[in-house]
Amino acid sequence: MITRTHYWHVLTLWLISLSYLSHGAGFLAWPIDCQLNQACFIQNYMDLDSTSADRDYQCGSATYDGHTGTDIRLIDLESMNKNVEVRAAMNGVVFATRNGVKDTYLTPATHSRINKIGLGNAVVINHENGWQTVYGHMKNSSVRVKKGDRVVEGQVLGFVGLSGLTEFPHLHFGLKRNGKNIDPFTAQSEGKCGVLGSSHWKNAVPYSTSQILDMG
Repeated sequence: MITRTHYWHVLTLWLISLSYLSHGAGFLAWPIDCQLNQACFIQNYMDLDSTSADRDYQCGSATYDGHTGTDIRLIDLESMNKNVEVRAAMNGVVFATRNGVKDTYLTPATHSRINKIGLGNAVVINHENGWQTVYGHMKNSSVRVKKGDRVVEGQVLGFVGLSGLTEFPHLHFGLKRNGKNIDPFTAQSEGKCGVLGSSHWKNAVPYSTSQILDMG
């Protein structure tokens, strides 16, 4: 027999679980060919705190001050060497590209030089209604598109790399509208964390703040 107390307990747990998901039905396809929380995971979300503090969209610490996108990290260099595909999140026209930047770990000695090309090898795509997507830190000489190319959702743009200002192989995925950075998990450009607006992802993306990278 299900009592009223038990019913509300189950309902509460269900609502809590929903708060840890970014619901789908948006317009963005997943921009990287990897299984989230298995072959890759989210290292950093967009910083939604406009002060010198930093908070991700769930008010957690999986971000850093001023971070403007979502960092989807591969586990190690071995994974990167398997050529993990970066894919267009939706149809559009290539606005800009950079290719030919070496894959290398960031060091204090190279910071000033690499800072000028922070996203390393990158692709920027313009979409309808003022939307723009950004794909950064791609693998050296892997970019397959050029300015002016029309691309379709899911088209391979290149491979995940270690170029630019980064200490680990990952894809920096950025979303903008009319020049403003937008968090794809909440549709906010800035503001308070914990305000869960409409997700722009087509499929639900779970929220996670910690992963075991390796053992042994």
